Amino acid sequence: MENNGKANIGGIFVVLFIGLCVLFYVIGSSSSSKSAPDLPERTVSNVVYNLSGTASSASITIETPTGTSQQDTSVPIVNKAGTTGLRFDFSPGDFLYLSAQNNGSGELTCHIRVDGVEISANTAIGEYQIATCKGTAF
Repeated sequence: MENNGKANIGGIFVVLFIGLCVLFYVIGSSSSSKSAPDLPERTVSNVVYNLSGTASSASITIETPTGTSQQDTSVPIVNKAGTTGLRFDFSPGDFLYLSAQNNGSGELTCHIRVDGVEISANTAIGEYQIATCKGTAF
């Protein structure tokens, strides 16, 4: 009779163990946590390249959506619309680059902004010194 009692107690523990496992599984799978809503994937990042400082002009090299461009420009950069900064639409993950060599005396600072957030800035002081900014569109 003693062996039969021990077998019953062992069987009870097995049944209890299986029952607890099932209970934890049910509780875990029916939790009321909510996932974040699906947001549309970004397709365009608005990028602005700009120069500031006391220098009057610079030779720049920039990465554009279609490749690399080099030109001489005033400080600050004024675009065709008459506002400051060169504006481009890049895809998220694209490489961004602005390098500016000071054509005279003074201080020259490059800036890259993505969707209004400055992601890179660098300053060069003196004639022929170079300020380089780079980053990634997001």
